[in-house]
Amino acid sequence: MRKMPLRQVHEGLGATFSPSAGWELPIHYGDMVREYWAARHNVALIDRSHLGRLELRGADAKDLLERLSTNKLADLAAGQGRWSILTTPKGRIIDRLLVAQAPDYLLVITSPGTSETVASWIERYTISEDASTVDVGDRFGMLGVVGPESTRLLSSLAEADFHSLPTCNSTVIDLKGVEILVVRSDPVGTEGYDLIVENDKVEGAWTILRTLGAMPVGQLALEVLRIEAGIPRYGHELGEQYNPLEAGLLDDVSFTKGCYVGQEVVARLNTYMKVKQFLMGIKLTGQEAPPRGSPIFAGGQQVGHITSAAWSFGSALTLGMAYVARDHARPDEGVAVELGSSKRVPAELFNLPSARHYADTMRPSNWEELAKLLEDE
Repeated sequence: MRKMPLRQVHEGLGATFSPSAGWELPIHYGDMVREYWAARHNVALIDRSHLGRLELRGADAKDLLERLSTNKLADLAAGQGRWSILTTPKGRIIDRLLVAQAPDYLLVITSPGTSETVASWIERYTISEDASTVDVGDRFGMLGVVGPESTRLLSSLAEADFHSLPTCNSTVIDLKGVEILVVRSDPVGTEGYDLIVENDKVEGAWTILRTLGAMPVGQLALEVLRIEAGIPRYGHELGEQYNPLEAGLLDDVSFTKGCYVGQEVVARLNTYMKVKQFLMGIKLTGQEAPPRGSPIFAGGQQVGHITSAAWSFGSALTLGMAYVARDHARPDEGVAVELGSSKRVPAELFNLPSARHYADTMRPSNWEELAKLLEDE
């Protein structure tokens, strides 16, 4: 089990750890409610060093990745980036990648635990191209700064204007003599940035960001935020059992750029409307979040399964995501979720990414009210 570069820092902050994707991650720092609130309304500081980071270098690197993934990358200029998806020859998802064009290389940010798989897939198709793939995850840490105040914080820190930096785009800043690549990633649906920092400098960067008011936030609060924003996660909504169209990732697919591995299957599914299931949002009353894989029923017939679910502090609802058969994948469709062998609870489907709407329907007037929600969970 791998440990974060800032493990001792997290321990000093009273973090509780839990394994995920081969890493021991800080899941909370003792007050999950305040962590959630900071990310929703102020600025959160997240150790995201468990995500994969690859550098693709060489004259043919960008062309190679364009021929392997779903989105158009050839026109990326330095500082620009896009989401793209590696797919199998059958059009199934290997991983969703954030591809950022740095001045002299491509930075590829992968899901946690998938960097080796992604690197091997790229190398498998690297034959005569001038391209090399290097895993730099052990050389660099990655800190996330997330929340509605994150743009203001970074702008004041770097004396630069981050308000105009589009999602997936990047810039290089100097932080007290340390060069940092900043990528706008919006990881939980609100404003958010990843700071790529050399390992021996990452603790200093963390300390500076904390001094400026960023609150350390663990994985439990982030998971609630992710589900509220309807963002798919590898191992839950993404993986080789799903294709990009089922997952609602049309924006990550170019249907005009030409061939890539899996392109014929993805194009055929789109042209002939052959997608058999869709990723939907689902809401339930009550605080019991159904486990991943819980079956969903309509009219006594199983029509889908839960992929993620959590109690949403902001909405006083259990929110989740689920794959649902196309004939039932309609907003306001009434369904039932099985909790245990003999218990089914009513639920309602909605289109993603509108889960955030439900988190915005209730804004507690004080901390005591919000804390009571967690206390009752």
